[in-house]
Amino acid sequence: MNLHLTKKQSSLYKKLRIILFLFATLGLIYFAKELLFPTYIFNYFKNSNSLANTVTKPYLTNKGTTFDVSAFGEFDKAKVIIKLDSQAEKLPEKTQLKIRKSYNAFLSPISQDSSTFPEITTYQIEGNYYLLKDDSLYSFISEEAFQSYKNKSHTADGNSKLLEKYPKSKEKIGFADGSLIAVKDDGAYVIENGKRHAIDGTLTQRAFGFDRADDTIYETYVNREELNVHKKASMFNMQDKHPNGTLFYATDTDKYYLYQNDTLYEIEKPDAKLIIPVNNASREIFADCILNKGLTLKYTCTIDLENISEFEGNFYEFSVIDIPELNTKSIKIKLSQKTTRQNFYDRINEVKKGLTTQYGN
Repeated sequence: MNLHLTKKQSSLYKKLRIILFLFATLGLIYFAKELLFPTYIFNYFKNSNSLANTVTKPYLTNKGTTFDVSAFGEFDKAKVIIKLDSQAEKLPEKTQLKIRKSYNAFLSPISQDSSTFPEITTYQIEGNYYLLKDDSLYSFISEEAFQSYKNKSHTADGNSKLLEKYPKSKEKIGFADGSLIAVKDDGAYVIENGKRHAIDGTLTQRAFGFDRADDTIYETYVNREELNVHKKASMFNMQDKHPNGTLFYATDTDKYYLYQNDTLYEIEKPDAKLIIPVNNASREIFADCILNKGLTLKYTCTIDLENISEFEGNFYEFSVIDIPELNTKSIKIKLSQKTTRQNFYDRINEVKKGLTTQYGN
């Protein structure tokens, strides 16, 4: 059966085809962009299990109420949606939200104590390296492990009579806290409190500054004996903080810091392979916006991240200024990715990793 369209119907049909094609093309472009450069969404729900929340529970700081997320990539915008509890009071007009970006550990307070850290006492006796602790001598698992300790009082030509004076422990000393070690054709590990934490992937390595874009090799390659002297601990992932013993170098102020127990200590330039570059300005420079109230107790704002996007780090700290007790029902954060080559490569590798995990090699 043949249908004969009038001239008017034929013209309308052609227009509808063009419109349908445009909608399909735009839909395909949007789908491709979201696939390759997705918007990262993080949530906090007051009545949800903490494991289900990807935004931290709001906490009090000297700025007001603060919450944070950990993410890695080049982002140009952040959208924040805050829903207050039904019993909460409205926020004052022009309530400000501020964001800063850095590493979580590098935003720790800087100690004003100029005293040095206690040194460990080490000896080299008959070609072997020892740590003197609790009136016993502990041998290092390897020379590389010995070299990983920077703050030590070392005697290079130790008298062999020390082996008679002090009993030798059977326990071996591994790498210092903050060390990055790896096994050939295997993963990388960070050391904290004497334990090894396997890093969950190359993206996390880059997110923490352990793996630079210029292919600089920071990790020390070890054998299984050197690895196994450290007890196995939890996986190191994007939500973690740098381990104790991490060294930071503020490139804009030419200062070095040692991170230990949630505190930064300024130190002289260390002789170390792994020093994480940072920008001291990331501690003080913020992106900001004004929270706009919706019809209900919902507040939103969209923030341009341009003035903080170049700072190193995977940690985004959000603060509702001068509101010490923000009674939230939920928080949603959307981070929009820039359409950059690096983000494209990272996304492709992320997809490949997911397929490999799902279906094997």
